[in-house]
Amino acid sequence: MDTITGKLSQICLTEDMADVFFSFKGENIARIPAHKMILALGSPVFKAMFYGSFPQSEGDIRIEDITLETFQTLVRYMYTDHLLLSKKNVISLLYAAQKYQIAGLISKCENYLQDNLAVNNACTIFSNTKFFTMDTLQTNALKFIADNAIEVLKSEDFLLLPSENIVYILELDSLRVQEVDVIRDVLRWVDHQLTKSKIKVDGKSRRSVLLKDSILFTLAIPLLSIEEFTSIVIPCGILTDEEQLLIFKAITMSNSPLSCGKFRIHPRDGTKLPMYAQKIRLPNRRGYETEEGTVTMDVIFDGKACKLPIDKIIPQNEMLVMTIKPNVTNFSFGMWGQNQHATKTFPISNQNWINDMMYQHKLSDQTTLYLSLTGGHLVESFELLEFY
Repeated sequence: MDTITGKLSQICLTEDMADVFFSFKGENIARIPAHKMILALGSPVFKAMFYGSFPQSEGDIRIEDITLETFQTLVRYMYTDHLLLSKKNVISLLYAAQKYQIAGLISKCENYLQDNLAVNNACTIFSNTKFFTMDTLQTNALKFIADNAIEVLKSEDFLLLPSENIVYILELDSLRVQEVDVIRDVLRWVDHQLTKSKIKVDGKSRRSVLLKDSILFTLAIPLLSIEEFTSIVIPCGILTDEEQLLIFKAITMSNSPLSCGKFRIHPRDGTKLPMYAQKIRLPNRRGYETEEGTVTMDVIFDGKACKLPIDKIIPQNEMLVMTIKPNVTNFSFGMWGQNQHATKTFPISNQNWINDMMYQHKLSDQTTLYLSLTGGHLVESFELLEFY
């Protein structure tokens, strides 16, 4: 304990030579002793408080917006540089660090939040970056949310977002999620807000929530299929009769509506076909060796989400087949081992196989996907989501 740090550690949070005391809301007896000079060395706010033109008067300094426990941790850090961050205390410490302009503590809290970004806390972290004006972390949090939108929008954390932050996220072009899933998850968020406020959940109350901050018009409802529109949007009662008719016309009369009132009509970048693949068309040839004839499309997949345009009637007696072949690194898929082609047959009526089967696996950049599409359907498009 002969070092300066050791000696500071000895007097930290003790009354030994203390010349200032802090008391706290809800704490009638407990108070924290400290030393003005040490606090002033670590914080320009404390320096101005104790040694500025209008120094703090004698007596305890009352703290109304920070708990005793958080302030103890802050003082200990200022004396010893020792800090134990956790998910429980990081936000309250960040608030205290910003209030007293303790740059080192702010940086440590920000780094902790960055290192611990996850599906179950990304929305909360994003909200706090806006409150604390942390631009770099805000950018990183938004990128994480966009890249993991399927999981994030289904998380309990998403339900806690205020409406102004919901809008911020829904305005992102980079969300890697299908619009129908965005709409489902936003409706879940709406119902949660109403239930929490003990308001009857119906079309009128849902619409009222969605009109706040214009959330409704961040949803690309005109890009839904007619089946999705009639089974998901119409029953929830969020649209006026005029809006229903307008969107119905946009869906049924045009593949790419040029406008639809105030509603978003542009697909998100996360679901667009990469530029180099815009002209891909299904070749009319046999590709995969089965008893049934198939037509095959070869696609270079670079980590972007793809939507492959297909305009082909496929014979009734055939099926949907997907073959994945790595051309750079080894790849394991399902029950197939490395260095082998992975071939799987999926029932064409089941739309969940993309998430259930493909989304669990990561393909390296420039991996070639050999897609064999068969089945008794007119296939308008075939979608690939990004692999992780």
